[in-house]
Amino acid sequence: MRWTPTVFSNIEELKTELEARHSLWHSLDEWKAKKEVYEKMLWNDIKVDEIKATSDSYQKIANRLMRTLPANPIVEELKELVETFKEAMPIVEACRAPELLPEHWEAINDLIPNGKIDIDREDFTLLSLIELEVNEYQDDIVAISRRAKGEKDLKDKLA
Repeated sequence: MRWTPTVFSNIEELKTELEARHSLWHSLDEWKAKKEVYEKMLWNDIKVDEIKATSDSYQKIANRLMRTLPANPIVEELKELVETFKEAMPIVEACRAPELLPEHWEAINDLIPNGKIDIDREDFTLLSLIELEVNEYQDDIVAISRRAKGEKDLKDKLA
Protein backbone atom coordinates (compact mmCIF):
# COMPACT_ATOMS: atom_id res chain seq x y z
CA MET A 1 0.00 0.00 0.00
CA ARG A 2 1.27 3.41 -0.94
CA TRP A 3 0.68 6.55 1.11
CA THR A 4 0.17 9.90 -0.47
CA PRO A 5 2.00 12.68 1.28
CA THR A 6 -0.10 15.33 2.95
CA VAL A 7 0.44 18.78 1.52
CA PHE A 8 0.30 21.59 4.02
CA SER A 9 -0.18 24.61 1.80
CA ASN A 10 -0.54 27.11 4.61
CA ILE A 11 2.43 26.06 6.78
CA GLU A 12 4.41 29.23 5.95
CA GLU A 13 1.42 31.41 6.84
CA LEU A 14 1.04 29.59 10.14
CA LYS A 15 4.76 29.94 10.86
CA THR A 16 4.62 33.69 10.15
CA GLU A 17 1.57 34.16 12.37
CA LEU A 18 3.08 32.10 15.19
CA GLU A 19 6.31 34.11 15.04
CA ALA A 20 4.29 37.33 15.10
CA ARG A 21 2.29 36.19 18.13
CA HIS A 22 5.50 35.19 19.92
CA SER A 23 6.98 38.59 19.10
CA LEU A 24 3.83 40.27 20.41
CA TRP A 25 3.86 38.56 23.79
CA HIS A 26 7.61 38.87 24.15
CA SER A 27 7.53 42.59 23.24
CA LEU A 28 4.60 43.32 25.54
CA ASP A 29 6.37 41.60 28.43
CA GLU A 30 9.62 43.46 27.74
CA TRP A 31 7.87 46.82 27.36
CA LYS A 32 5.96 46.38 30.62
CA ALA A 33 9.25 45.72 32.43
CA LYS A 34 10.84 48.81 30.87
CA LYS A 35 7.69 50.85 31.56
CA GLU A 36 7.89 49.98 35.24
CA VAL A 37 11.49 51.22 35.40
CA TYR A 38 10.69 54.38 33.42
CA GLU A 39 7.67 55.23 35.55
CA LYS A 40 9.76 55.22 38.71
CA MET A 41 12.42 57.56 37.31
CA LEU A 42 12.67 60.77 39.25
CA TRP A 43 12.30 63.91 37.16
CA ASN A 44 16.02 64.70 36.92
CA ASP A 45 16.89 61.07 36.17
CA ILE A 46 14.58 60.71 33.17
CA LYS A 47 16.67 59.67 30.18
CA VAL A 48 14.70 61.24 27.35
CA ASP A 49 16.90 59.97 24.50
CA GLU A 50 16.87 56.40 25.84
CA ILE A 51 13.10 56.38 26.29
CA LYS A 52 12.58 57.92 22.84
CA ALA A 53 14.80 55.32 21.15
CA THR A 54 13.22 52.43 23.03
CA SER A 55 9.66 53.61 22.43
CA ASP A 56 10.43 54.18 18.72
CA SER A 57 11.68 50.59 18.49
CA TYR A 58 8.61 49.16 20.22
CA GLN A 59 6.29 51.37 18.19
CA LYS A 60 7.78 49.88 15.01
CA ILE A 61 7.19 46.40 16.40
CA ALA A 62 3.56 47.26 17.26
CA ASN A 63 2.96 48.75 13.81
CA ARG A 64 4.43 45.67 12.13
CA LEU A 65 2.29 43.39 14.28
CA MET A 66 -0.83 45.39 13.44
CA ARG A 67 -0.16 44.69 9.77
CA THR A 68 0.78 41.04 10.33
CA LEU A 69 -1.87 39.87 12.80
CA PRO A 70 -5.64 40.09 12.57
CA ALA A 71 -7.29 42.74 14.76
CA ASN A 72 -5.99 42.08 18.23
CA PRO A 73 -6.56 43.91 21.53
CA ILE A 74 -3.11 42.92 22.80
CA VAL A 75 -1.40 44.67 19.88
CA GLU A 76 -3.56 47.72 20.62
CA GLU A 77 -2.49 47.57 24.28
CA LEU A 78 1.20 47.46 23.34
CA LYS A 79 0.79 50.34 20.90
CA GLU A 80 -1.10 52.47 23.43
CA LEU A 81 1.40 51.81 26.24
CA VAL A 82 4.30 52.77 23.99
CA GLU A 83 2.59 55.88 22.63
CA THR A 84 1.88 57.18 26.14
CA PHE A 85 5.61 57.32 26.86
CA LYS A 86 6.58 58.49 23.39
CA GLU A 87 4.15 61.40 23.60
CA ALA A 88 5.39 62.39 27.06
CA MET A 89 9.01 62.91 25.97
CA PRO A 90 8.49 66.27 24.18
CA ILE A 91 6.69 67.44 27.32
CA VAL A 92 9.62 66.38 29.51
CA GLU A 93 12.02 68.23 27.21
CA ALA A 94 9.81 71.32 27.16
CA CYS A 95 9.45 71.36 30.95
CA ARG A 96 13.19 71.01 31.44
CA ALA A 97 13.85 74.28 29.60
CA PRO A 98 15.78 76.57 31.96
CA GLU A 99 14.11 79.58 30.32
CA LEU A 100 10.74 78.75 31.89
CA LEU A 101 9.80 81.47 34.34
CA PRO A 102 7.01 81.38 36.96
CA GLU A 103 4.54 82.92 34.50
CA HIS A 104 5.30 80.17 31.98
CA TRP A 105 4.80 77.50 34.64
CA GLU A 106 1.52 79.13 35.56
CA ALA A 107 0.41 79.01 31.92
CA ILE A 108 1.43 75.35 31.65
CA ASN A 109 -0.30 74.36 34.86
CA ASP A 110 -3.44 76.30 33.89
CA LEU A 111 -3.80 73.84 31.00
CA ILE A 112 -3.91 70.83 33.30
CA PRO A 113 -7.26 70.42 35.08
CA ASN A 114 -6.34 67.55 37.42
CA GLY A 115 -3.15 68.76 39.10
CA LYS A 116 0.06 70.50 38.26
CA ILE A 117 3.54 69.71 37.07
CA ASP A 118 5.78 70.22 40.07
CA ILE A 119 9.32 69.39 39.01
CA ASP A 120 10.67 70.79 42.28
CA ARG A 121 8.95 68.05 44.27
CA GLU A 122 11.55 65.44 45.25
CA ASP A 123 9.23 62.54 44.48
CA PHE A 124 8.02 63.85 41.09
CA THR A 125 8.46 61.00 38.60
CA LEU A 126 7.66 60.30 34.99
CA LEU A 127 4.58 58.44 36.22
CA SER A 128 3.52 61.58 38.12
CA LEU A 129 3.64 63.47 34.84
CA ILE A 130 1.77 60.79 32.89
CA GLU A 131 -0.92 60.51 35.56
CA LEU A 132 -1.69 64.20 35.02
CA GLU A 133 -2.80 63.17 31.51
CA VAL A 134 -0.63 65.91 30.01
CA ASN A 135 -0.20 64.20 26.63
CA GLU A 136 -3.33 65.86 25.28
CA TYR A 137 -1.73 69.25 26.07
CA GLN A 138 1.61 68.41 24.46
CA ASP A 139 1.39 70.98 21.66
CA ASP A 140 0.43 73.78 24.04
CA ILE A 141 3.14 72.92 26.59
CA VAL A 142 5.81 72.75 23.89
CA ALA A 143 4.59 76.08 22.48
CA ILE A 144 4.86 77.74 25.91
CA SER A 145 8.39 76.39 26.30
CA ARG A 146 9.37 77.67 22.85
CA ARG A 147 7.86 81.05 23.68
CA ALA A 148 9.93 81.16 26.89
CA LYS A 149 13.10 80.39 24.91
CA GLY A 150 12.21 83.07 22.35
CA GLU A 151 11.58 85.63 25.08
CA LYS A 152 14.92 84.81 26.70
CA ASP A 153 16.74 85.11 23.36
CA LEU A 154 15.08 88.46 22.70
CA LYS A 155 16.00 89.79 26.16
CA ASP A 156 19.59 88.64 25.64
CA LYS A 157 19.79 90.39 22.26
CA LEU A 158 18.31 93.60 23.67
CA ALA A 159 20.77 93.57 26.57
